Order: sequence, then C-alpha cells, then structure tokens
Amino acid sequence: MELDTPEACLNRIRDAWNNADAEAYGAEFEEDATYVAWSGELQHGRQRIVEGHAEIFAKWLDGKKMRVTPIRKVQLSETSAVFTTVGGLGAEDTPHDKFQTFTFVRRGQRWFCTAYQNTKMDESAKVMFNAPHL
Repeated sequence: MELDTPEACLNRIRDAWNNADAEAYGAEFEEDATYVAWSGELQHGRQRIVEGHAEIFAKWLDGKKMRVTPIRKVQLSETSAVFTTVGGLGAEDTPHDKFQTFTFVRRGQRWFCTAYQNTKMDESAKVMFNAPHL
C-alpha cells in the first residue's frame, strides 16, 4: 500500500469538490471535524459537511472548479500538519481570492482534515497572490 500524505488528502478534497461529490468530499474530514466557510458559517462533523456540500453542489456550483495552491506547510509531528493555501472557484485559471487553513491528522495510515477555515482575501492580497509565479 502506498503511503498516504497530507498533500494526497488535499488533492482528494479538491478532486471530490471538482466532481461535485459530497460523500467523497466529506470522507476526507474526520468524524468531528470543524469547517468554517468564507461566509462565517460553521459546519461541525463529517455528516454536516456532507449535507452542506450536497446542498452547495446541487444549488450553485454549476461546474465551478476548486483551485487550491499551498503556500505554507508546517509539519507539527508525524501525525499532524497545517497547510495554508490560496484558492478560488471558477475556471481552471480563476484568480485566487481566498486564504484557507487546513489542519490534517493521520489516523493509522490515512490522513484526514480535522479543521478547515476559509477567508476572503483583501485587494492587496489578491494582487500579491495572483502574480504569474503561483
């Protein structure tokens, strides 16, 4: 079996979003994970994350894809890591307009997201994080 990584978990999260698959999306979060959306809404627990995203995917996603680019990784231990990312929703080349923090934990051989925070960027951050090097 190939070793799982926090990066692989982040990729599975992105892929599940891009496939509008709420069950697969939620499967990447711990049972008691916390999820704070850019609007400030808190979803607590995997089941609520699945339900909330099923609603999102059905109502307004309309083919929008998740763009997520890690800008910092802190490996806290062999079983925990925190990623700061920039992201956006839309076409493949959509500008970054949000910061996200993903806290990952390893349970056995598998990594899960245990906490997620999403925040809108201010205008200066949008300029900085949409430079051609990202």
